[in-house]
Amino acid sequence: MLTQAVEAAGIAPLLDDLLSIEAAGVYKPDPRVYALATTRFGCGPDEIAFVSSNAWDAFGAHHFGLRVFRVNRGGLPDEYELRAVVPDLPDLSALPDRLL
Repeated sequence: MLTQAVEAAGIAPLLDDLLSIEAAGVYKPDPRVYALATTRFGCGPDEIAFVSSNAWDAFGAHHFGLRVFRVNRGGLPDEYELRAVVPDLPDLSALPDRLL
């Protein structure tokens, strides 16, 4: 299903890989899900940018050590006190500059 969604969106050529929780056999925010990326790419958590609109997912990724950006298009209230530790972006337009 993930592969089909990426292909239908026309973004497959832009991605290095697709990772699914199916490989971990557990659901987010279990740390083993986020570890799929560090294992697959052979890098530390701080070398990966993780972008999510879900506060619980951003919290789990931050707790694992990933560099997290929360996209909060709806201006939802702060959850898990994320704003103190994770950039809260109104959309994706500011992301490229933040990745430098």
